This record gives sequence, structure tokens and C-alpha cells, in this order.
Amino acid sequence: MTLHALLMENPDVRDTALIRPGLVLHIPERGEAPSRPPVQYARAEADLPPPVISEPAHTRAPTRVATNQSDEVQTQRVHFTSGSNSATIEDSISGYEIIDYVLRAQRGQSINVSMATQNNSNYFNVLPPNGNGYALFNGSVSGDTFESVLPETGDYTVRVYLMRAAARRGEKADYRLEMTIDTPAADTGSANGDTSAAQRAGSGNYDATGSMPCAQVAGQPLQNCQFGVSREGSGSATVVVTRPDGSTRALFFIHGRFNSADTSQADGYPEYSATRSSDVTIVRVGEEIYQVDDAVLFGG
Repeated sequence: MTLHALLMENPDVRDTALIRPGLVLHIPERGEAPSRPPVQYARAEADLPPPVISEPAHTRAPTRVATNQSDEVQTQRVHFTSGSNSATIEDSISGYEIIDYVLRAQRGQSINVSMATQNNSNYFNVLPPNGNGYALFNGSVSGDTFESVLPETGDYTVRVYLMRAAARRGEKADYRLEMTIDTPAADTGSANGDTSAAQRAGSGNYDATGSMPCAQVAGQPLQNCQFGVSREGSGSATVVVTRPDGSTRALFFIHGRFNSADTSQADGYPEYSATRSSDVTIVRVGEEIYQVDDAVLFGG
């Protein structure tokens, strides 16, 4: 019997088929007494929701999520072998791991740190002694080589890390770190003894205070922002600026030239740069703008 004939003999089936196209129908055989409802239907398998599978809690170990990245900081003291002024370290990190390499150096010495790595998200920063988180060098914006004259005597930290996006993905980095410190240069002295500008600025001990033009976000007009400066002499200084929202930004200068800013993982390591206009250094840190007059650095 054709489907058309079956539908004509079973009006309930016919009506349901017209109302609900695509249903799987049950059609009574000839002579079979229909029941109510005369038609049973089911959704096609493709329309069924996917199964929900539950596993016992003990069958899979949870993946560790680092909520406090400082929990994964490892510290290693770097010692140069007798008669050598350099050290080479080959190691690896993964995820949120951070390794701090600490080495002792004197004010006036020159330091050179370089990194080779196969992971483009692997960088290092250089932190001064008692710098309160300030970075002399930020590899994510300044490259894979740091070279500078050290501003103070103490323990310097070379911090190796992965950028946050790579850390979240659990990436791994194999790297080679080379650190060289030359013989100490003659100490030129300081009006404030052996305490560095960065250390004094971190404790609020300034040589001068005042205001300078600054803006915190793109499109914001320049306004006067309060600052404090701790000087080393010869234009080397740490300038701490209070931004419009009340937070602070530290700017580091060596011999009158902008060197770095205290960027961190908390603010996403924004890029920084500087240009000169007459006797003013215009510093940009991300969207922030600071106009630092030479008088701030040299006095007068």
C-alpha cells in the first residue's frame, strides 16, 4: 500500500504528518485497532542533546592554576668562578614560573646581560637593589640585551619569565642567559652618600619636588602632576610622578637620558619611549605622557 493510501485511511496520522513534518511515524497495520494517541513520534537522533558524562572526582587530577604568581618565583644566587667576570646559565621555565638570578655588583661597574631563547614570549627584567619593584630594564619592550653602568652597590636581580598569555597556555621556554660585569669604575661620589636615587625615591626621600605636565590616558589634556626626584648626579635620577588617578609612575634617567620606567605585569608591561624637545624629555609609557624638564634631573 502506498504512503498516500495509508494516510487517507488514517486521518489522525495524516493530520499529524501535516502538522509535524519530519516525524518518525507509527502507522497501524490493516485491521489493528488504533489507540489514542494514534501516532507515536520521536525526534531524529541528530536532534537529541549530547549526553552528559560525569566522572568520579578521583579519576582526574586537577590542573594547577596559579592565582599568585609570586608563589612560583625561584631564586638562584649567581657566583662567578675565580678569575672570571661572567657566567652563562642554560635553563628552562614553563607556565607561571619565574626565576630570579641574583648577583652582587658595585656602583660604577658596567653590566651586560643577554638572552637567547626559542620562545618569543620569554623575556628578562633587571631589578636594582631594594628597588621596590622598579625595573632598570624591561626585556619585553627593550629587547634581549641590557647594558648599563650600575647606579649603586648591592644585589641586582635578573628576572626570567614568560608573558602572561604564554603562561596561561602553559608554554615552555628553553633559554641561555649570559651575564658579564666588568671591573669597578672609580666612584664619583654622591651628595647623599652610598644610598642610590632609586632606593631613596622608593622611600619618599627626594632631593626636590614640584609639578610637571602629564596625561594618563589617550586624548586626556596635559595637566600638572606632582613629582619627587632623587638625584645621583650628572643627570642620573629617579623621578616618581603622581598620576591623575593618584597612582605613581617611576621614571629612570642615566646621564640625562631616559632609561626605563617601572612597568610591571600588573599593568601589562606597556611600551615606553622618549623624545627630546629643546630642554625637555617627553616620555611615553603606553598612553601616558610625561614632560620632564632638564632642571628636574640636573637641578637648578
